[in-house]
Amino acid sequence: MAYRKLHDIADPHARAEAMTSILRQASKPSHQAGIFARTPLHRTWPEGISRDELFELVAASTWWIQQHGGPEAIAETVQAVFDVAQWWP
Repeated sequence: MAYRKLHDIADPHARAEAMTSILRQASKPSHQAGIFARTPLHRTWPEGISRDELFELVAASTWWIQQHGGPEAIAETVQAVFDVAQWWP
């Protein structure tokens, strides 16, 4: 699967952009099987990315958050984003 090969991209910013693109494509119901069914997505995200890149990944992953945690997980994620936005300039 292409998502697993993204770790070969050395530049964390380019990797985050590629991950976001794949996650948006994976949001289609016909693509939500495989690695996405059993992988904690946040553990695959690159370190050293900007807040904007992180929030793009979170937004692209909402289908996964909903699927694995339900509506409560979406609400908790939104609250966490607001909390982070207050202390991360």
